Amino acid sequence: MDKEQIISKSLIDDYLQRLEIDKKIRESGVYFATDLVKPCMLNVYYGIKEETTPSKKQLRVYESGNILEDFWINSVLRNTPGIQVLATQLPARYMGEDFSIHGRIDCLVLEAGKLVIYEVKTAKTSSWMTREKQDHYLQLNFYLNCLCVDFGKISYIDKSIMLLGEDPKNPTLPPDTNYPVERNRADFDYLIETAKTLHIAVSTETPPAPKPCWLCEKNEMYCDYYNKCPIYQTPQCKSLEGVESVNEEV
Repeated sequence: MDKEQIISKSLIDDYLQRLEIDKKIRESGVYFATDLVKPCMLNVYYGIKEETTPSKKQLRVYESGNILEDFWINSVLRNTPGIQVLATQLPARYMGEDFSIHGRIDCLVLEAGKLVIYEVKTAKTSSWMTREKQDHYLQLNFYLNCLCVDFGKISYIDKSIMLLGEDPKNPTLPPDTNYPVERNRADFDYLIETAKTLHIAVSTETPPAPKPCWLCEKNEMYCDYYNKCPIYQTPQCKSLEGVESVNEEV
């Protein structure tokens, strides 16, 4: 798609589509930390082999999250007493023999005399949450181990509270919630092994086994490749029995 041909009634949509076109193509043998924390490697495999263009809806959701994250780091965190922001958007990489894992740390700070990595996420609503999501926990642990930092925090910004002022069902909920995380080497090793297995699958063009999970929720459009899944038509996958459901966009 030519950048000059993108003309719509929305300047925002045009801008976001131009940004998407300008993105670099993923290099062979490069995997992202956000790939490896997904529960289904078949989804990741097809995402690498057949990258799709995000819809307008997805681009809007992503960018609104970026705007809130930027506000939280550069306006809130930088002006919080006792916290010194040292770096933002800091690359974190693991280099294997024939593959590499790339990630980007949202924020590295000095807090109470200790280095702390902040991973910032936005949620349509966080009222249903009682702890951090597992994929976000694993993502932060990758960063902690790459930089040998012992502590981190996952910060969730509630979009509905920020836009509406409060959660109508629970007015006492804050607009952001922070969950502490400690570095765990076993979780880091798990991600490395996952990357090794994925690299073999991609290199040999052998799709990994699918795993029914929250990505299968077709109505929420979490998986662009559900029609390629060999077990999608089974009753177990259709009903998502025994699958951890995620009904909110995080």
